[in-house]
Amino acid sequence: MVELLKKKGINYPDVLTLNVNIDGLPLYKSSKGVFWPILGKFSEIKCMKPPRLFLNDFIDEMKSLANTSFLNTKIYPGMFIMDAPACAFVKQIVGHNAKKACGRCEVVGEFHGRMCYPQISNKSRTDEEFRNRVDKEHHKTYSNDDSEEAGTKSPLEDIEDVDMIDLAQMTKPTEFHRAIRSLEYLSFYKGTEFRNFLLYHGLVALKANVDDEIYENFKDLHCAITICLTNKHRKYVPAAKLIFEKYFRDFKKIYGKCMVSYNIHQTLHLADYVIKYGPLENYSAFEYESKLGIIGNLICSGNNPLEQGANRIIEHLELDMEELLHNQKK
Repeated sequence: MVELLKKKGINYPDVLTLNVNIDGLPLYKSSKGVFWPILGKFSEIKCMKPPRLFLNDFIDEMKSLANTSFLNTKIYPGMFIMDAPACAFVKQIVGHNAKKACGRCEVVGEFHGRMCYPQISNKSRTDEEFRNRVDKEHHKTYSNDDSEEAGTKSPLEDIEDVDMIDLAQMTKPTEFHRAIRSLEYLSFYKGTEFRNFLLYHGLVALKANVDDEIYENFKDLHCAITICLTNKHRKYVPAAKLIFEKYFRDFKKIYGKCMVSYNIHQTLHLADYVIKYGPLENYSAFEYESKLGIIGNLICSGNNPLEQGANRIIEHLELDMEELLHNQKK
């Protein structure tokens, strides 16, 4: 990254914020080989492994970028965009099925045939408590994390588990990519269909097909997500927080405690994410998942997959930088 940014003739903004995504990429259908790429995106530019060892090179490079003297541009870490397993792995906290899994509050899970989180906790986790590993049931092994030296404010505040809101991270497309299918095919729905259902089709499709209390519960979720999706309704985000709480309480009443999973609990924190980071669409994980697919396609054989991927990625980066430089000279 440093070498690429050294290229002369490219104009950068005064400040760059680097958002980071970490996710697993299965290499083959017939084996357990997995890549764990660390993907980065500068938000201003539009267009099991030991975690300390896993992040060593990345942290060293972030230090180099923060202390660099060859650029007038300053680069700071932004958000870390990960799903729940990747978040737990990097932060070295318990997984999303553990008793004290939530990274935002101190809710205690209950086991009712499965781990669920039916209560609302008023006690939020703090950065100081996280760094001091006060809650022994929330943390796993101790790691000497250098993330603060790399420029982040804290592991708690900047490593966010936002993949849980994938269903609400895309604005309405000009055309729906998939034809609307009957609810009979619900178990075969793809991610895009679930997003469209939540944001657009669901209010009509469910009207005459479910009980009133289920329909009203869905409407609450639809309304709160719609408010949080873009800046257009930002002034209503505090109201969305109350709607999410109502959705949570009604969900527990309708479906039972055993159905209040980790993801359902996280709806209580969505409005807080929006208040801190802006609308949900600003930190969608979909673009990173698309990049993972591209990386997977770079592997041509089972021999030395890591070297294959690294070499092809470097080649693509160099071509992209040359194209950027060429376009800026026009």
